[in-house]
Amino acid sequence: MLSYQTGDTSLEDKKGGGRNRVLENEELRTLVEQNPCITVKELAQELDVSTGTISNHLKASNKTKKMDTWITHELTNEQCLRRMEICSSLLLRHKNESFLKRIITCD
Repeated sequence: MLSYQTGDTSLEDKKGGGRNRVLENEELRTLVEQNPCITVKELAQELDVSTGTISNHLKASNKTKKMDTWITHELTNEQCLRRMEICSSLLLRHKNESFLKRIITCD
């Protein structure tokens, strides 16, 4: 109605609005297999769909993202020495003040 009031009498559909591109599960599966560490946001950008669409398709495919992976890394000599100094300092301080009893920890 607003278009008509502004003088647009065209009956042709305008680009935009409406439904986005249909996501092919095979295309999504291929991308995930090529790069298992790819994020939902990256998949959405690559496939030109919303992140919600990606999440829904992954959930329907029984795919879950688990990034809680611990990796080891090598410490430099300086880092090793610094850790040793801090530990020694804390042990000495505890011997003098017994401060470790006052620390509260939780999960």
